[in-house]
Amino acid sequence: MLIQMEQRQAWDSPKEVPIIQDEQKPRKLLSFIQIFVCTLVGILVFALAFFSKTSLLLLISITNRNAITTTTKVYGLLFIGCLLIAPSVLILFKSIWKITFKDSKTPSWQTLLWIVLVDTLVALGSSVLTLIAMPNFDIMTNVMLLNSVATLSAALQVIANCLGHGRRRFTAVSVVALLLLIAGSVLFAVNYLKDWSKEKSLFVGLAIGGTILVSLNWWENYAMLFRIVFFSNTIRDIKRSSNLVNILSSLVRIAVTAIVLGVYVSASGQDWSTVTRVPSSTQTVVLSLFAIQVLSSALCRWMAVVACKMHAVRRSFVVPMILTSPAVLAAFVLAVWIPYWNFNSITASTNINCTDTLANQFNTLFSDFFDISFSNYITAFFGSSINSKFTDFLNSVQLPCSEMFITNLTLAIYGSHSTQPVNGSIPFTEYCNIVQRYNMSDLFVMNNLLTDLTHEICNQSVFINNNVNGYILLGLCSFCWWAGLVLCTIYIWFLSIHRIERTKDMFVRNLYEAAFIDQSMLLNARFEVLHKADLHSRQTEMMHINLCATMWHETYDEMMKMIISMFRLDKFRPKKHQFNDVTFDSHIYFDDAFVKDGNELKVNEYAETLVEVIREVYILFTSEGGSMFKTRRQLPDQKLIQTPYGCRLQYTLPQGNTLFIHFKDKHRIRHKKRWSQIMYLYYLLGWKVNAKYYKLWKEGDEPLITIEEKLQKEKENTYLLALDGDTDFQPSAVMLLVDRLRLYPEVGAACGRIHPTGMGPMVWYQKFEYAVGHWLQKTAEHVFGCVLCSPGCFSLFRAAALMDDNVMKRYTTKATEAIHYVQYDQGEDRWLCTLLLQQGWRVEYSAASDSYTNAPQEFKEFYNQRRRWGPSTMANTLDLLSSGSLTAQKNKSISRLYILYQIGSMAASLLGPATVCLMVAGCFTFVFGLGANWALLLSIIPPAIYLSLCFYLGHARSNLQINIAAVMSIFYAFLMSASILSIIGDMVLEQTFLTPTGIFFIGITSMYVITAILHPSECHLVIYGLLYVISIPSGYLLLAIYSMVNMNNVSWGTRETGSAGGAANARQTNVKCQKMLKCCGYNLQFQVSQDVKVTAATPLMPAQATPQATPQATPEEGVSVDAEEQGTLSKGQPHADKDCFIEQLKECSGELPLTEDYLNDDEEKFWKDLIERYLKPLETDKAKEERVKSELKSLRNKAAFVFFIVNSLWLVATFFLQTIGGSVSIQVPVVKFYSNGTVSRSGTLYIDPIGLMFLIGFASLLIIQFLAMLWHRIQTLIHFIAYNGTESVINRKMLTKPRMSVVELITDENNFL
Repeated sequence: MLIQMEQRQAWDSPKEVPIIQDEQKPRKLLSFIQIFVCTLVGILVFALAFFSKTSLLLLISITNRNAITTTTKVYGLLFIGCLLIAPSVLILFKSIWKITFKDSKTPSWQTLLWIVLVDTLVALGSSVLTLIAMPNFDIMTNVMLLNSVATLSAALQVIANCLGHGRRRFTAVSVVALLLLIAGSVLFAVNYLKDWSKEKSLFVGLAIGGTILVSLNWWENYAMLFRIVFFSNTIRDIKRSSNLVNILSSLVRIAVTAIVLGVYVSASGQDWSTVTRVPSSTQTVVLSLFAIQVLSSALCRWMAVVACKMHAVRRSFVVPMILTSPAVLAAFVLAVWIPYWNFNSITASTNINCTDTLANQFNTLFSDFFDISFSNYITAFFGSSINSKFTDFLNSVQLPCSEMFITNLTLAIYGSHSTQPVNGSIPFTEYCNIVQRYNMSDLFVMNNLLTDLTHEICNQSVFINNNVNGYILLGLCSFCWWAGLVLCTIYIWFLSIHRIERTKDMFVRNLYEAAFIDQSMLLNARFEVLHKADLHSRQTEMMHINLCATMWHETYDEMMKMIISMFRLDKFRPKKHQFNDVTFDSHIYFDDAFVKDGNELKVNEYAETLVEVIREVYILFTSEGGSMFKTRRQLPDQKLIQTPYGCRLQYTLPQGNTLFIHFKDKHRIRHKKRWSQIMYLYYLLGWKVNAKYYKLWKEGDEPLITIEEKLQKEKENTYLLALDGDTDFQPSAVMLLVDRLRLYPEVGAACGRIHPTGMGPMVWYQKFEYAVGHWLQKTAEHVFGCVLCSPGCFSLFRAAALMDDNVMKRYTTKATEAIHYVQYDQGEDRWLCTLLLQQGWRVEYSAASDSYTNAPQEFKEFYNQRRRWGPSTMANTLDLLSSGSLTAQKNKSISRLYILYQIGSMAASLLGPATVCLMVAGCFTFVFGLGANWALLLSIIPPAIYLSLCFYLGHARSNLQINIAAVMSIFYAFLMSASILSIIGDMVLEQTFLTPTGIFFIGITSMYVITAILHPSECHLVIYGLLYVISIPSGYLLLAIYSMVNMNNVSWGTRETGSAGGAANARQTNVKCQKMLKCCGYNLQFQVSQDVKVTAATPLMPAQATPQATPQATPEEGVSVDAEEQGTLSKGQPHADKDCFIEQLKECSGELPLTEDYLNDDEEKFWKDLIERYLKPLETDKAKEERVKSELKSLRNKAAFVFFIVNSLWLVATFFLQTIGGSVSIQVPVVKFYSNGTVSRSGTLYIDPIGLMFLIGFASLLIIQFLAMLWHRIQTLIHFIAYNGTESVINRKMLTKPRMSVVELITDENNFL
């Protein structure tokens, strides 16, 4: 074989190579986006922290007894207290919201007492510090004083480092941090107590004591490290009952802060009644500072969390936070120094006649700096009358010449306009004397704030006496506090943070401290101590993923996409390299792979095609990048194993991972998709995982508890990736789903963004339909609850979730009742997710995980697919809603409010046909000018006729039903197009879009356009929105009728072809003349009745064939399709005498040789037992088939009756309300704004109550989904940035350090920014 290959290589070198995208190659655009986003987040964190701290300190400064900005100090103190409790109020509302719709555990009384004690002390410390102590210090001291809250954390950190063997080398850093913080407090006390007074000593003591009490806030960060039973139990209890603990903590903090504020105001002799007599200027200043502080603090905390989740810990979190205090200090220094600098310039450059009146002095100053007299300035802004009165007043005032007064006045008016320095500047101490001597309370607000800052600084003896030692003490004190905080939190630089880490795993408390935003965020970062044993165990905990694809009648191109994706994954995580984060095995379960040719058993042409595709892709990946003159090596032998269910091919892929192909014989094992899933569930989880630990237990070599822990750990770390046979995906899509399951243990499944592929109008319609479904519906489900359906074409499942009670076992239930056929077999993916949700597992959606699958390209195939999906979706949703209360109790992610949301969505789906009829009636009114009632009647007639025809024809003639729907869809599309143009034309004629129709049209369009813009890579899909809109009657009216009437048809309906035996297949149909017309993706069939025999030839090659749906089962076959398609095994039926498929597969594999191998006895016994228990082919039972067929029809009739009677009642109610008219309608005045600027208020809109209720409900659903989409977009961006950065680092490191494990790389580069 190798010699023949080399001979052919000499002349047959050109190759046909499929397009293989390689994600591992670096992309400059992605790197730029990552750096840009991380840098932007870092800038926002710094700016928000800066504004938070600045506004807080300014608010504290205006409560100083000497401040001139506001005379009502109580008002300022009140809002300082409000901002202190703002985080507590936020967490209180959040916890009450959660506990209202979810159950919460009750903490023990010991935990309650501890929480009350700690939060009382913390609230007492923060209140005393900010309300009592800090207003008596200058603002520069206050900036750095806040850093001293790290003292207790530093002391606990020293103890933790001494106890933790893996962190003893960091003990010295913690000791230095503690010494610096203590030294800062000592220097602070010495500086303020050298001129001792009782009042000063009191405030110094309150400040130091307050910071120590505040530092108790982060006790939980270190308590677990001391291994004290009380702390361990308390922390565990807090996590278990977090909602109630948060409510109690918030109430305690609010109460303590209110008490301290009330006691201090009363004790200091201030009057609460002055709060009601606050000047408007004071209100403006205080409220503005309060709003800035509260908003910037909350946003800063959120942006800091975002930075950590994006793995930009160093650049976007730590650096901005540690630079905040120095930046605020520098800002306040400049705020005082710049006016002093301008003061000197003005003093030297201004020439004023001291004998002039005050009016002339003002005019002189204004002329010097603005080239305009003061009189003209007043006239321009306030009018001549005001100027005349104000000038008379100034002329009456004669002041003695005082250089200090004049310079002080010029400073107040022009302090920020002069920029030229002069020689001979006045010393700062003299400047302080000038500022303290004069009261400038009549100046502008900003000037007042700057004056207050200067007053605070100049009141300190250091600046008044120009004491050099005081300068040194103040500088050393500030540096010690800041450096101590930096060293105390330096461990954050080396934190091991996963991608999209949970907030509660990164930060100890949900609360942030409003008065200490930068310190609280740094000290709240979780202090990790990883022992060597823990690190070793973490390295050995690899995630194992089994890729499980189901195939049946896929084409060559579809198989090629799937196999390339699997080989691409093999290249992404080579087994021969030491990647210790995840390993892969791939499995393909091929249904109905065998055919009988006489007494010979062979594989069909689809199976042959799959083997050929694997050979081609294998050669392609082994010779990738090689020269044509390179000697080709012999490809390794692969295994071919006969099994009780058929045969298995086992391939060792080029990079060491394994691919298994399971060819199933329908005469030996039950087939169809659900049974293939059960096959791999029990093989990969039951046999591969559970059985080996059962064997360990039987051997008795290990303790039972050890075996149970190992089993549970492997179940948690084993995943199954469910795939369809035509799915195309990149490795990053898989890893993004792995992140969701690896980091969130309650997540049982996760799905990605499914992109339909293909050509033609039907595919274009589905592209937009899928886009809207994922953009809005799935994101809303993910954000507010759980995703209800994780599609089987690309979803990742956790083994522990699948092996849970009432999931995998119940999934094996054989359909015995009519509802089972609809819920279990027609929508197996949704049913499996329903089982997971009911068992308490969460299902998530990752928008960044993209996969591509072929969509139906023909109208008939599309209708048959949705005929299966529609009833099964409704059945599973009703099943979930019927157990809503129990599910909400068991599932933490599903609340009663979310159940209510799903009820609303279900109601909207049920009323879809009636809503479309009303829409069509509106089209008739717009286009043809019909009356409302006549338009409504005309819109109901066509669907009523179609409904009658569907019942009359039955599912035996479903093709004719689809053809009728296709013709009607075309007419409806024309009507919808005319309606859209009429709406646009009406807005043009009316010269305004502010009409009810115009607002609705513009609103919906704008929402979809904005949503598309927020999905940049999918923005072009909005183009297909027009096709989607004009197809609404077909998709939501005709398809609903077809699905409900044909509910008793349980055949698959897609990818059905003639049997692959090679001979022509004949079938009897009732046609005389049969013509097919293909128009815009629709297959229209016209026929004349007469009994003739029509012969359908078998496709020549699967590579050339396209999946064509066969006619549906006849009434006699209605349910027997299960028996026929599963492979009916009559009692005593003999198997083929000769297995010729072995040589057949070897021949197809060509230069990729297959060698025969055998199962071991244990595995062969497992397969036989599994088939006997769950997967034995169904036996024919005519009586049972007739019973089920009758039950299906009865179920169809009941469901159809309820479905259509609800829609009929809705239409009848609307009809009568329109007939009655304005007596029961709600009158809404209509205001129209025209393009020429005129406004018309003469219009009145009449809305019936039912229509208004539906409109409000529909608009509410859209708004909820839109808001959820915005939030999900942000989370997706965070995940994408984190993945892109960390994965690129891993790949880059592996090129230089091939022997380095991935866990080491992640630990080394987890905070690469």
